[in-house]
Amino acid sequence: MVNLPTISLVLADPHPVMLDGLRTHLQACPDFRVCESVSDGDAAWQAVLRHRPDFLVMDLALPRRSGLDLIAAMQAQELPTRPTVFTSESVKEVMHALNLGVRGLVSKYRPQEALVQCIRQVHAGESWLDQDLTMKTVSMLMDQKKGQRLADECAHPEQVAFAEQMKNNPPPPLIEVNTGR
Repeated sequence: MVNLPTISLVLADPHPVMLDGLRTHLQACPDFRVCESVSDGDAAWQAVLRHRPDFLVMDLALPRRSGLDLIAAMQAQELPTRPTVFTSESVKEVMHALNLGVRGLVSKYRPQEALVQCIRQVHAGESWLDQDLTMKTVSMLMDQKKGQRLADECAHPEQVAFAEQMKNNPPPPLIEVNTGR
């Protein structure tokens, strides 16, 4: 039998049924050790500081402290814990997570085995990004870029110059005084 390295995990999800199912499934994996399961961002932060796990597996939508805040805090503290996002959040939130350097991203609409594969792959130094979430994010970025390009093409140079001038030197507010006379 091959000795697998033990991968330590802290789990954070606001939904008890999801959290229990996740814990049960991941504890059954011989190479995983679940240190703690929590239901909010503050508790997740404390668990990460207490256990210094290899991974924080979390939803982005956590009460008391969001997953995005946790990712930024772990980076600010230069903690070795790697965030793995397991979420059904909006593409905008996913895009923020990717901008923060998350290398493991799984949709909650995927089977639990996808999360197991993601953790193992990121632990091995690779990235694992959910194809559907990544494609939706890329599509959103392309739409934003297309919208900006259309705005740039439609605006006259004088309008662009005027908008820049107003952005840098906005006019004073107009005040109308009615003296009643």
